[in-house]
Amino acid sequence: MSWKRRAYYANPGNRFWQTLAEVGLTPRRLAAEEYPRLVDWGIGLTDLVKTDHGQDVHIFDGHVDLDEARRLLRAKVLRWQPRVLAFTSRTVAAQFLGRRAVPGRQPDCVGRTVVWVLPSTSGLARRFFEIGPWQDLARFVRDTTGGVS
Repeated sequence: MSWKRRAYYANPGNRFWQTLAEVGLTPRRLAAEEYPRLVDWGIGLTDLVKTDHGQDVHIFDGHVDLDEARRLLRAKVLRWQPRVLAFTSRTVAAQFLGRRAVPGRQPDCVGRTVVWVLPSTSGLARRFFEIGPWQDLARFVRDTTGGVS
């Protein structure tokens, strides 16, 4: 759905846009097609794997060069030095970090960038969704910036 609409988190069952607004990272719920406006609040979106789409579990079935994907994302983070790198998928976070990922702030940093793992907002993961780590991230952003940019 997102790939077809060329917008992140565009599936109507995905809670991403609702969650950003609920925790105060955006002032209102945005439509998926408004994703370019996230930079107004200091948020950027990217993917670990840019050459494929679908469920995370199917993307990492052996045909993706994970070493190259990790290298490219790490280089992007080091170049732009965002305050936070947040993964909205434990599967993707684990692939990037090279270890099991649990929700919350991670001990890992990429340069000065703090790494967070957040529960998936996908409709397929709805029964596992917890807003707590999202609230913790929003609090961290407010505490380290004096407010959401």
